[in-house]
Amino acid sequence: MSRPSILLVTLVLLAASTSTAQELPTSWADDTHWRSIGPSTMGGRIISLAVYENEPSIWWAGTASGGLLKTINNGITFEHQFDHESTVSVGSVCVSQSNKDIVWVGTGEGNPRNSVSYGDGVYKSTDGGKTWTNMGLRQSFQTGCIVIHPTNPDIVYVGALGRLYGPNEQRGLYKTTDGGKTWNKSHYIDDMTGVIDIDMHPTDPDTLLMATYERERDGFDTNDPSKKYGPGSGIWKTTNAGKTWTRMTKGLPTCDFGRVGIDWYRKDPNVVMAIVESEMIAKQPEDAPFLGLRVEAVDAGVKVSGFGASQGRGRGRGGSGSGQKPQDTPAKTSGLKVGDVVLSIGDHRVHSSNDVDKQCHNHKAGDTVPFKVVRDKKDVVVEVTLGKWPKGARSPFTGTLGGQAANMQDRQGPNGHEYGGVYKSTDAGETWTRVNTLNPRPMYYSQIRVDPTNADNIMVLGTSLYRSTNGGEKFERNAGRGVHSDHHAEWINPNNGDHIIHGSDGGIYVTYDACKNWDHLNHTAIGQFYHVGCSQERNYWVFGGLQDNGSWGAPSRTAGTGQRNHDWIRIGGGDGFRCLVDPENPNIVYSQSQNGPPGWRDLETGARGSLRARGGRGSGGSNTPRVRFNWETPYLISDHNNKIVYTAGSVVMKSLNRGVGMKHISPEITNTERGAATALAESPKDANIVYVGTDDGALWVTRDGGTNWIDCFKVGIPSADAGETVSGKPVAVKDGEKPAGATDKKPAGAPIAAIVPGPRWVSELVASKYDAKRAYVTLDGHRSDDDAPYALMTNDAGDTWHSLTGSLPEGAGSTRTIAEDPVNEDVLYLGTEFSAYVSINRGKHWTRLNGNLPTVAVHAFAINVPSGEVVAGTHGRSLWITNVNAVRQMTEKVMAKGVHFYKPVSAVIWKSGTSTGGTNRRFVGENPPTGATLTYHLKKKATSAKIEIVDGTAKVIRTIEVSTDAGLHNATWDLRGAPPASNNNAGGRGGRGGRGGRGGGRRVRPGTFGARLIVDGETQSHSLTVEIDPEHPDPSWITLQEEAERLEAELGGDEEHDG
Repeated sequence: MSRPSILLVTLVLLAASTSTAQELPTSWADDTHWRSIGPSTMGGRIISLAVYENEPSIWWAGTASGGLLKTINNGITFEHQFDHESTVSVGSVCVSQSNKDIVWVGTGEGNPRNSVSYGDGVYKSTDGGKTWTNMGLRQSFQTGCIVIHPTNPDIVYVGALGRLYGPNEQRGLYKTTDGGKTWNKSHYIDDMTGVIDIDMHPTDPDTLLMATYERERDGFDTNDPSKKYGPGSGIWKTTNAGKTWTRMTKGLPTCDFGRVGIDWYRKDPNVVMAIVESEMIAKQPEDAPFLGLRVEAVDAGVKVSGFGASQGRGRGRGGSGSGQKPQDTPAKTSGLKVGDVVLSIGDHRVHSSNDVDKQCHNHKAGDTVPFKVVRDKKDVVVEVTLGKWPKGARSPFTGTLGGQAANMQDRQGPNGHEYGGVYKSTDAGETWTRVNTLNPRPMYYSQIRVDPTNADNIMVLGTSLYRSTNGGEKFERNAGRGVHSDHHAEWINPNNGDHIIHGSDGGIYVTYDACKNWDHLNHTAIGQFYHVGCSQERNYWVFGGLQDNGSWGAPSRTAGTGQRNHDWIRIGGGDGFRCLVDPENPNIVYSQSQNGPPGWRDLETGARGSLRARGGRGSGGSNTPRVRFNWETPYLISDHNNKIVYTAGSVVMKSLNRGVGMKHISPEITNTERGAATALAESPKDANIVYVGTDDGALWVTRDGGTNWIDCFKVGIPSADAGETVSGKPVAVKDGEKPAGATDKKPAGAPIAAIVPGPRWVSELVASKYDAKRAYVTLDGHRSDDDAPYALMTNDAGDTWHSLTGSLPEGAGSTRTIAEDPVNEDVLYLGTEFSAYVSINRGKHWTRLNGNLPTVAVHAFAINVPSGEVVAGTHGRSLWITNVNAVRQMTEKVMAKGVHFYKPVSAVIWKSGTSTGGTNRRFVGENPPTGATLTYHLKKKATSAKIEIVDGTAKVIRTIEVSTDAGLHNATWDLRGAPPASNNNAGGRGGRGGRGGRGGGRRVRPGTFGARLIVDGETQSHSLTVEIDPEHPDPSWITLQEEAERLEAELGGDEEHDG
């Protein structure tokens, strides 16, 4: 194809700013370019699905914290929508079935888990999701469900859950009849109860069923909310479009409910299914029988294999560890013996351990039941008196993470409906019958779906994916083979029950054969990263840990067009968290799973090790209390010795040999008996200074390597009783003594307790590499029902602090992380619940650095010095990278200049890759621009401007015409000389992420060049080093690649390749 006649360069055209000298102008930052590198291979949590059923290839998927995805071709491609609203967490998405252009999004994920985000009301689009308008309910925090009238899209119901960490009024069921202009509170219970689910009658839109939910979390990373049952939770029905509501009770638990999910059967509106969490879940009646018999199946019946606290199961759950000695079990004391073959219990034959369980639970404790057995080839009847279930023994009904096991409904006695599970109504919700005990991890799922074409086919979403083909009497957990666990959303085609779209923690899946085979649509980067780290080579690698998707790593750039799924390697499982790279050996990478333990592995040799045993004991001997660890256990590699590592739970620990011999070096550092460390930092300037912060708001510092620890909230107050020691060292400052490292200077700030309104989760700690006594801390207040940002700095090692958040805008969100630039001590990076910010004056003023970065929570930064790049670990949109080389040069002196040419980082001649082909259904990350990025700013419009590239003899080899507009500008030199005279019309292909032009002149060879900016006759210059690809140091490949490009051009080759 023909080449452009003018050299195209990357020009970032920004308006002039009136900001003061040391502030980064907002207009400059607004055009910051971030490049998405993925990964997409593992997907991310999908919360809600909305399908336009007249054209089922058009649908939307709402993510937990990564915005909204839309497809118009059944998932071949997706468009990211809802990228730049003020919040990004989706609780529910719904499309009008009468107008596919009308789409509603309720913000704030409704699952009350520990890492959930929050929203600011409901949004409406009238153009299929291209643009959005906030329609109110801004204080609803989280959304349970949205339902739109089937023929009148102005009628919409919204289930508002309200705040998760405290009470508020804006919760309950809201209804609009004018498309969202006004709202009526259709149903309200109290300031702790919201609405988690709404389901509309298939043929009568005035009849609805609703599930209310009373829940609250505390500030700790426990599995369940601190309050998950309450009198406000229940099932309600209206037959007059929400004017009045009646609570449904017949056949349902009489105790407090927890979470409830509802689904109406479309073919017969009398049939409704519900999954109900009861406060009695997984419990047993007080007179529940206990047998204490272990059996294994044989041809004639079951053979007695032993005795213990397990009931019937061969190896059994619970073993004999409940305190019930094997010889004391009712089966043993009644005369049953190992080797007996049990044929029947009472009048019922038994063939399995489940049969034994079932028959025992047809009786109660104290009943005497005849067991017919074969012993020594003779029939014997043994009268067995059933005992009471041992205290502390695991209930046989216990399911996954606080849930209830499946298919045990005939064992909970005549009041089994009190214990929750799957319920069925055949009179449109008026009365209910429990059909199954199943309810896996109710607070996180409680989702049930009925096949619209066949009421016998029922799906229950949980950690596993359960399916029943007999109306719920029996569920099998085999529907999700090949699908990532933790299932949250599902749509079953009303015209073809074999076609299902499904959402889990692993993203989006589709089946066309009723769950036999699943297609994973993993080509959108919606990963929820908790942390990111990187190596320090020029061609560096990034590593990070994701929610429920392990820890992964990949190169920051590739030889092709960008990162694809196959470029990512998995380095850890479970929930992935903090990832660090050994500063002296980039092949050694540290990673961790939930609650630790951190470990390391050598990617080259395969060697590996652990920093601690899970919940391990310290050096204090057997009497040392067991250590508590947070969901995201902090750890670090010492800047002073890469073999020294620290980690922390309820105490701080240190190893001198990469995890071997981990010793306690602190006392208990938490405020409560549940607390654990969440942040940890060691001063790069002074190895004796270590900071630690916790989830319950404690903040401590040692200035002498762990001998003394100072509570920053109680400076000058002893941290323990005088004389208390750890490993023979005192841990408290005695009355009248100065803390180690204390000075007599007047405090430069205020005590932290005077700045922060109370204990707040410590989300990040950074010790400065420039000043031994400087450190930064961020506090996440939303877990204390406080959405305000908190970022603070100390210049005296924790005695006094300064708030750094004064210039943050309202709605910045909770503060997640802070990072100090390793080149310029005044440059700081801040990650909040909704954005990334940068300060060029050490926190006095912050500028949003989002640019094209979508609204998303930024949980971590990693900084690569040689490339001048910052990596953002986002909790919802995977990893993004931007170049901050110019930002870190923005000193007060520089910002005062009318014209400034920023010193460029070295450029690299990268060897191109070969084409791998592919289709539209793939994710391809973005590489950095190929060539040298040259940045300058103009305070006012110029008459002329150009950049000249000169070689070692001062000869001009390339001239680039650049913008004369006021603002900050980037131009890319493609590392080629001027085009030949016979090809003066050939231009380059610059541009962000571009490869530079093959239409220019000959590619330069490695060496030192000059770059000079000439603006209105005034010149500023910098030297520019051009390096060879470090992975291909022999430059002969450059000539071969140029020859291949020449042949390709002569043959008219397609420009679409991985070069």
